[in-house]
Amino acid sequence: MYELSESQAAEVSRRGFVYIPGYLGETDLELLRQGFQEALEKDPNNDYFRIMPGTVLSKFQPMFQAISSSIRCAGIKVDGVYGGGLYFANYAARPDSNPKAKARGVALDWHQDHDSYYMWQDHHNYINVYIPIEKPDPDRSNLTVVPFDNLSRQAPELCEKMLARGATRARKSFGRWVILDDEWGGKLGKLGCDPAEIEETPSLRAGDLLLMRGDILHRTQDTLTRRVAVSFRMMDGHATVSRKNLARGGLPKAVMMYVSRGAYKAFIRYFARNHKNEVPIAELAFYMGNIGPTPPSSCGRLKFVALLMWEKLRAIF
Repeated sequence: MYELSESQAAEVSRRGFVYIPGYLGETDLELLRQGFQEALEKDPNNDYFRIMPGTVLSKFQPMFQAISSSIRCAGIKVDGVYGGGLYFANYAARPDSNPKAKARGVALDWHQDHDSYYMWQDHHNYINVYIPIEKPDPDRSNLTVVPFDNLSRQAPELCEKMLARGATRARKSFGRWVILDDEWGGKLGKLGCDPAEIEETPSLRAGDLLLMRGDILHRTQDTLTRRVAVSFRMMDGHATVSRKNLARGGLPKAVMMYVSRGAYKAFIRYFARNHKNEVPIAELAFYMGNIGPTPPSSCGRLKFVALLMWEKLRAIF
């Protein structure tokens, strides 16, 4: 039921994504919508994302197993969802919100995901299972991507550098498009054209699947219509996270870690308290799930700066 064909799995390897219309039926969609209402009541003031109830997430284990098995033939190894299921609404979704209210969500420009790369450190064996559950207009409020085959024809060396990694942004600089490196700073390379010239935007309806690798360049199409989507992040739980790699990097990475310092402090403390330099993704994700949300306010500013500086010094030796 949830399996991908060999050709669909090959698309994820060759292009970085695959679009499968009608992937979920109405029964699954209704279950996910009920979970969204439950998440709204539990976290009414978070306008960016909400965590899916575990009771809903557990019912989709057959789907995750089918995707894991299907995608293996494409050289991508994922064995489960780590970090839970997430709901993204592109408007201020609240229990008492006006259903006719205009969309006003966050529109992200061209980027590869940052925090997932900093934390889990691999965007090849990492896929985003993205499915709208409420979406009245299939031609609006989608995700726009730059397929790897299109990028490779335009900038083959740059494309090679972007494979398996994240934390980059596309920006126009002095009339030319470049890819900025937000891990170490500076430029990763020149794109040579406007990304709009090589982009693709699948028109998604509720229940359609957009399966994306973590290393694909993407952006928000627009926030002109209301849309709620679920996102499951699948990884290889046996792969390890390196304490040194977590600390290494330039100023852009340090700034973004500071912004989300509650979560990064928890990561660092787990390594330190358990006297480990390498930790399996499954183990670390289990710990993060048990301690619950870790907002920036849970970590003092100066204490985190000192902690990160110590980790950076430690990573040198």
